[in-house]
Amino acid sequence: MNWYAVQITTNHEKKIKKILSNIEDVKEIIIPDWKGYIFVKSEGFPMFRIPNTYYDVLGVVDEEEVFRSINKAKQQKLLFKKGDIVKFKDKMFENYIGKVLKAAHNQVQLSVVIADQEVKITVDPAKIEKIDG
Repeated sequence: MNWYAVQITTNHEKKIKKILSNIEDVKEIIIPDWKGYIFVKSEGFPMFRIPNTYYDVLGVVDEEEVFRSINKAKQQKLLFKKGDIVKFKDKMFENYIGKVLKAAHNQVQLSVVIADQEVKITVDPAKIEKIDG
């Protein structure tokens, strides 16, 4: 029995887990905190087809590595929290200020006013920085 690291269409994690849970050879499925990946424990990785869903089996990983990577992500301190005021480092939004709505290790959801309209956008934490105050 092996663990497989699988890259999938972002936000399809639960959909794929539900489908794989009905396959006899699949013994366990873990959805980590970061989006676009799952870990699947099975005899061999099952082939399946789901419209509008991409997946790529990245390979076999040790069970220890599965849990080490999950624990490492949980132990990392979040750089931003709900309510933080941030500015963009990215040239495209260089002079814009945003307010953090949700934060995770790999993405931050912001509220930004663009052309007098409040817009929710999701960005990589590396593209923003906290404004002191």
